[in-house]
Amino acid sequence: MQWFRDKPEAMDYFDAATSAAKKIRQFKLPASVVETQDESVLRDIFDRLNSYGKRLTRAEVFSALHPVSDGGSRSSTSVIEEIAGYLAEDLAFGDVDGDTILRAVLARRGPDISRDIRGEFDDRRDSSEFRAEDADTAYHEAQKALELAVNFLQRRADVPHFAFLPYRHLLIVLARFFAHHPDLSDRETLLLRRWFWRAAAAGPELFPGSTTGTARALCSRVIPGDRAATFSGLLSAVPREKVGYPDVGHFRSNHATGKIIACSLWALHPRSLRDGNPIGRTALIEAVGDAQTPRPAMTAIVTRRGISQQFADSTARWLLAPGLEAAPSEVPAILAAVPSGVSDDLWREVHTSHAVSEAAAAALADADFDKFVRTRTESLRLSMMAFMDSRWEYGFEESLSLDAFVIDDLEIENATDD
Repeated sequence: MQWFRDKPEAMDYFDAATSAAKKIRQFKLPASVVETQDESVLRDIFDRLNSYGKRLTRAEVFSALHPVSDGGSRSSTSVIEEIAGYLAEDLAFGDVDGDTILRAVLARRGPDISRDIRGEFDDRRDSSEFRAEDADTAYHEAQKALELAVNFLQRRADVPHFAFLPYRHLLIVLARFFAHHPDLSDRETLLLRRWFWRAAAAGPELFPGSTTGTARALCSRVIPGDRAATFSGLLSAVPREKVGYPDVGHFRSNHATGKIIACSLWALHPRSLRDGNPIGRTALIEAVGDAQTPRPAMTAIVTRRGISQQFADSTARWLLAPGLEAAPSEVPAILAAVPSGVSDDLWREVHTSHAVSEAAAAALADADFDKFVRTRTESLRLSMMAFMDSRWEYGFEESLSLDAFVIDDLEIENATDD
């Protein structure tokens, strides 16, 4: 009615609009109340009713089937959302979707993440590795495992944000890993990083079938209580030789290879083009926000129309410079001019942190954009190779530290006495 008051010229349609509003307002929704002491019956009905129309996500179904019972004000459908909020706000990792979090909850309790979720906390279920656990504990422990996984990605694996994660199933496998092996030595952390980047480069086709099948197969390699078998299983599941480097000549921020390239750009520790200072992760988080790709943190140096078609998709067109807030037409001048208070040596460090060589900078200053992209593409290719080689570390020894194989002298003596 407010809308009609503001638009008197539409009054000819007032009666039709009122009639439609009345039908919507008075429409009766069918509802049934089913009362039973057998909770499994209610779960089954709920699951079957959700098979048609606009379906709830699997995470929403799981939350509804297995509400918390902590006596607080938290609603049964908000637990996974709360975990997502914790990862986004407290850990500054971005917006992880509910289904990925659900799969992490399931993976911690058993490797088959596609199992029937209706009786997940049924004491008779044989597949769970935590048979006496209730939903409250499962959610809490899953959040702890995800926190360890995120810390590993951010601090040791050069994945600063969920938008930079090449494949979501890798977070699920890491959550299961840290649920069963939370404390790692430096050597074990190094081996886990090798596995992560080999698996990221290989993609979800490690095992026949879907991404879910690959995640399930990798989760099955995480053996509770046996760290050596876990590392052996995970490393044997990924290629033994290099599968190829991502092509920096073809960049798509929403593709897995594009996200790997973005991680390699972040690993260069980019510096601000305004003052030469290192760009912190806070600036990156603010720029990306809740996006699912690194694109919001990137700035175009030249437009597609400004270069030859063969260079249009190159990573070299882009800077990972969150907070720069400059149009492509402004970036060449910003890269060419040394900011006030920044020394020439520091400015060279700024260029190096963005893989801009002296030759590339000269080409940009001359407005030879094709030469700039071609020259910087080669620099980025070398940088990408160095990044991957230092992360997947093919050709190195892959056993655990020697400490894992040391047998206490007392145990040997007792064995001899026996």
